[in-house]
Amino acid sequence: MTLTFAIEKQDDFNKLDANTQALYTKQENGSYLLNVEGAVPKSKADELAQKLDEAQKALVGPDGKTYQEMFNGSQAANAAIRKERDGFETELKGWKAFGSIDEVKKLKDENDAYKAKGAKLDEAQQEIVNLKQGKRELEERLNTLNNAKLDLEKLNKELLDYKTQAEKKADIYDADQKITAVVEGIQEANKKALRRNLMDRYKDGDLIRDAKGNLISKDDALTLEQYAREQMEAYGLIARSTPGSPLPDGAKGGTPPSTSSYADIANLLK
Repeated sequence: MTLTFAIEKQDDFNKLDANTQALYTKQENGSYLLNVEGAVPKSKADELAQKLDEAQKALVGPDGKTYQEMFNGSQAANAAIRKERDGFETELKGWKAFGSIDEVKKLKDENDAYKAKGAKLDEAQQEIVNLKQGKRELEERLNTLNNAKLDLEKLNKELLDYKTQAEKKADIYDADQKITAVVEGIQEANKKALRRNLMDRYKDGDLIRDAKGNLISKDDALTLEQYAREQMEAYGLIARSTPGSPLPDGAKGGTPPSTSSYADIANLLK
């Protein structure tokens, strides 16, 4: 019979015999946890999660600002630049109402004709020059805004990369805590070697997270504790016939390896 580390439903608990039920401790949320040495209580897990959240919020960039401050600043700057850009584009459309360069040239030709007739041309010519200059200035300002947009997009990408790295570190830390809790509960284990082995399995994708964030085998068949014991049994580090210890489904009894065998096999896990 295989013992489950956590039982969520009361009906599942009621199906156990009295001797097995005695191995579990009821939690405040109504679930049951296997009463093993080294297990982390929910209150302790919540405390660690809160500390991790506070540590993540305290992460600072090279300029001394926290990630949240940098993110909020970039969002505000992005909104301001978009507003200014939209204003310039609206203003540029107003300038375009005067017509194309060819139309402006036609207007100049008409003014030249007026000059030939003795009309006052200086004022009209200056107006044309001003229109061209205004158009050039608007195009330069729009180009500046586009460059600012590219810079902001680059900053956003750097912030997202920074956030991704922080989340990755938080994920590894959480996995290490869960693995450590299970390893500490396996009395027969070479804890240092088994912990390193399980962390490698998690990084390689042999261990994944379920919908609740718990670590399980990638085929969804084994809990973390079951997977850990399977790894130890595969290397002969757990005696399968220990009196009073339940065997995994399908496992057979055997003779525990010698002390020297433990040391030799543990080296294989390093």
